Amino acid sequence: MTSEPERQDDEPLDPAAENLRRKLMRLLIFSMGFMILSVLTVFGVIIYKTTRSSEPVYDGTPVAIPLPGGGEIIDTALDANRLLLTVRSGDAVRLVLVDRTTGAIVSEYVIDPSAPVPQ
Repeated sequence: MTSEPERQDDEPLDPAAENLRRKLMRLLIFSMGFMILSVLTVFGVIIYKTTRSSEPVYDGTPVAIPLPGGGEIIDTALDANRLLLTVRSGDAVRLVLVDRTTGAIVSEYVIDPSAPVPQ
């Protein structure tokens, strides 16, 4: 028959080693908690970004866009939240950049064939 191996009881640590062990244990617990919190934050941001709609929600109210007097829309182009209107008024052609959500004119460009060409 084989005998059980002798068990040696761990001797208690001296106070300096015990303090060091406790400090290392606190550091380990703090580091693990911080890492878990960081990973959960990253997952939360990923979920938020993928489920959030970037397009504004249309509430059904029409948006009024002011046009120059006597202007006629001859072409439109759409890009994200902006709308480009090509407007003909007389001999001049205007490009009007409009914010889709508010209807405000962001910028306006005039293409006038009778204007002198800068040299």
